[in-house]
Amino acid sequence: MYYKRISQRKISIWILVALIALIAVAATQDYYVREMLAALIIFSVLFALVAAIVLTLFLLDRASQLALGRIEARAKSLARAALRLLPARSRV
Repeated sequence: MYYKRISQRKISIWILVALIALIAVAATQDYYVREMLAALIIFSVLFALVAAIVLTLFLLDRASQLALGRIEARAKSLARAALRLLPARSRV
């Protein structure tokens, strides 16, 4: 069989084309990874914000229940004291 001799210039052109293709594939993969990492960071921050808001609302609810319990106990004691101050005839 007869093979043509490939010039050094053609070989270097094909090597250059292969390197450009390899770099293009690597760049698209790198871009995809960057995009996924950016999305992960954004969703992590949003999740943390929502969790902080929910925790704040939960703590406010617990604090309000505690405060209302104390206010109720104080109001009952004040009502009893007020009833003791009324004359016996006005109580029905």
